[in-house]
Amino acid sequence: NVLPALLAAAAHSDSPDASLPRGLALLQAVTRSTSYLALLDEQPAALARLADVTARSALLSERLAAHPLLLDELLDSRAAGAIPDEAQIAALVVTAIAALPPGDTEAALTALNETRQAIGFRLALATLGQRLPPIEAARRLAALAEALLAAALQVAQADIEAAHGRVPGAGLAVLGYGSLGGQELGFGSDLDLVFLHDARADAVSD
Repeated sequence: NVLPALLAAAAHSDSPDASLPRGLALLQAVTRSTSYLALLDEQPAALARLADVTARSALLSERLAAHPLLLDELLDSRAAGAIPDEAQIAALVVTAIAALPPGDTEAALTALNETRQAIGFRLALATLGQRLPPIEAARRLAALAEALLAAALQVAQADIEAAHGRVPGAGLAVLGYGSLGGQELGFGSDLDLVFLHDARADAVSD
């Protein structure tokens, strides 16, 4: 049932020639996990969301094909429900690494990346479905980026201090320029960052 639904969505879209390759690439990625196919077959609403994404969004189709774990967002009943606000986004990022063992930097970065993908995809679905205005989507993407930066800084600081100690009295600032600084991030935006410290030139760690 999954293939006919994707083919039908492509055929009835405004750009069948573009939609069909997206659907086939996505299906190829999904077939790596038969459990996803079974769940999509059992959940018509999730299958409809998948077909809609394939027909209407090249960006989201590419992300699904590259990261099949994002199918969990389509299968989650929350995909068509409440959209996380800025405070909830920050809490989700904190939760992503809260239970991890201290010092496991690789696991923390993996968790943060998966959280970024999942929340960004959920915001994109809401924007595609016109449940989230683009201006508000930009603000929430900026909130997601800020929360991720704060969490990544925490992880990096713990990693560096474990190996090299602290420089007493020194501080670090992370400045967001461009679209991040203006809270106007898009779904394909990168981050323009500047890092400033105020340690003395002759300072040494403890």
